[in-house]
Amino acid sequence: MRELAEELGFTVEPPQGAPWKTFHTDGLELSVYLVDRWEGQPRNLAVDEHDDLKWISVDRLGGLRLADDACLGMLRESLE
Repeated sequence: MRELAEELGFTVEPPQGAPWKTFHTDGLELSVYLVDRWEGQPRNLAVDEHDDLKWISVDRLGGLRLADDACLGMLRESLE
């Protein structure tokens, strides 16, 4: 929640229940919660940390270059 506010300029309510997914890779454990409501307009407030911020359609997901290849599958699954 803090990172969303600091880096993307919007706020969300605290998550309820368990994470939707937990992602493990080379010493990293990431808990993923799905957010479908927020307050504020998402914008890139950390331009030194993020290349770009934009809304895209599902059919353009394959063209994304993400920090970890496993994230693309997880992103597709979250939209099903």
